[in-house]
Amino acid sequence: MPLDLSPSSSDDERTLGGENATTTSSIAQLRARLELEKERKRERSGLDAHDGERREEQQQQKQRHEEERVMLKGVIGSLSEENARLMEEMKTMMASASSSGGGGGNATNRSENENERGKQILLLEKRAKEFQRQKELAERARGEDSTRLSQKLMDAETIKNRFQSQLRECREALETKEKELKRLREHLLDVEEAEDRDEMSIEERVEEEKRRVEEKFEKEVERLSMQLMEKEDGLNRKIKEVENLNRALGSFYADQEQMDGRTNEAKEARQKLRETSGKLRETMELLEKKTMEMEELERKRGRAEEKFKDASRKCAEATAQSTKLRVALTQAIKKIARLSSSSAGCDDGENEVFIDKSVITKLLVTYFERNFSEEVLELMSRLLNMEDSQREAIVLGARRATGVISKVARAPLGIARGVGKAFGAISGVGLRVVGATGENAEVPVADLFIDFLLKEAEEELNNNDASTAEEEEKENSTPLPKSPSSERGGIFSAVDVE
Repeated sequence: MPLDLSPSSSDDERTLGGENATTTSSIAQLRARLELEKERKRERSGLDAHDGERREEQQQQKQRHEEERVMLKGVIGSLSEENARLMEEMKTMMASASSSGGGGGNATNRSENENERGKQILLLEKRAKEFQRQKELAERARGEDSTRLSQKLMDAETIKNRFQSQLRECREALETKEKELKRLREHLLDVEEAEDRDEMSIEERVEEEKRRVEEKFEKEVERLSMQLMEKEDGLNRKIKEVENLNRALGSFYADQEQMDGRTNEAKEARQKLRETSGKLRETMELLEKKTMEMEELERKRGRAEEKFKDASRKCAEATAQSTKLRVALTQAIKKIARLSSSSAGCDDGENEVFIDKSVITKLLVTYFERNFSEEVLELMSRLLNMEDSQREAIVLGARRATGVISKVARAPLGIARGVGKAFGAISGVGLRVVGATGENAEVPVADLFIDFLLKEAEEELNNNDASTAEEEEKENSTPLPKSPSSERGGIFSAVDVE
């Protein structure tokens, strides 16, 4: 009898399809939530970087105002000293004039001396008034600078308070999202464990079905073999009977005259021979039918193997997707840790760093031509010794709406202008950008230098991607264990999941 495997096979196929669909949707949801969490973290880091830039700018403005105040004090002091010196000269001249008048010279010399002294006195008085006016102007400018500085300090304090409130809100949101991320990680672990359990149950069901089919098939083959042997024995007996009948017919033709009375027996023998031939044909037809049933069983076995291979492939794809998700999550955590650790690793320098202006120009042009490429931004941050907060602020600005693209375009220029002053005020390191026609005009190959650095960055990124792909391939190349029936050359063979 033929074996019917269609109900159990269809049930397994529906079960595998439902489990794979549930696993795929869960992994996709987890991946989307992780991407949203990364985007929000980048936004919070951008706010922190903007707050740091604002504080640094306020500190620079305060330092400039202090320098202007000291300069005004020096000017006022020099004017006071000059005024005092002029007054001393005036007193000296008055004393000399009085002493020369008591000596009793002639009238002509006295009148000339008096005229000359009068001119000198008028000149000194004019210079004294001029110095007094300059002193008053300096005092007035000093008062205006103090008022303007106080107003700017008040504005800076207001902005600082507003950013502090925003920072507190961002930190609270960060704590909430960290709790959500922890919950998602636990859920991901639960999903992976459930997938492992489902894979084990599917393999067990497939092995059990294979054993059941093999046992039924072996029993059916044994039964058909026994029937075939019985039919062959009957056929041999019938052939012997036919031979005996032929011999009997030969003797009958030899003794035909004597065998007239046995004509009826010969007819009966012929009838038996026809019946035996009909039974033989029926036996042959039954044998052909059993052969066709065996071929049908072979085809069903092939379909069962295809279904098993399809199920194994789907299981492997689900395992690969979960593995990629784990690798992506691990890389994201490592990257966050690396960025956090590298933000505090600024080395202090004693000499000024000179960078060709064409290098900065090439970097900016390449950054916008490549649609805000992260590799170009990484290279630019290394050359300018940017902090991670500044680099993340640029990345955040590049991903905002179209209305703020102009601000992002001005961000690298502002960093290039202000990074020298910032480092000079904080760590004592001066950073200057000189033109190609200045003193440092020995670097005419800036474009080649930038292309070389970009190529190195791209090669490093490709190497990292290749190593990640190799690790994933190694994790996904573990084969499933083979069943005992495949080792002894049975009908079904185990399929390795590559």
